[in-house]
Amino acid sequence: MVKFTIFGKQYCTNQWGQTYELPTDEPIPEPTLMQQTYASDTITPTTSAFLLAPKPEAKIIIKPRTEYSDYKPTMDGPVMGTLLVFTIYITAHWAWNSMGAWNNLYSELSACLRSSS
Repeated sequence: MVKFTIFGKQYCTNQWGQTYELPTDEPIPEPTLMQQTYASDTITPTTSAFLLAPKPEAKIIIKPRTEYSDYKPTMDGPVMGTLLVFTIYITAHWAWNSMGAWNNLYSELSACLRSSS
């Protein structure tokens, strides 16, 4: 028989190539209660469904989680605003100056459709 371990579990293979998981030698650890895990230092566990009161010498202080960053003004906002305004201006200028060309195209298309029908 060949014994080996995968992820902390013991396995063995017999002479026919069959693999079995071996039982652990350690006893199964007892599950810890939620009161012991989360409230053992500050709250006295009670038999009720709720934890009623903290120990008088160990009061619970709940602090809000605060994350902030210092505001540092950059040039990104003004530059992007200027680029947006410039793009709108160029688009409006192109649209205004190309209206004559669009009008000529429309009149030629309508004349072509009139002559073909």
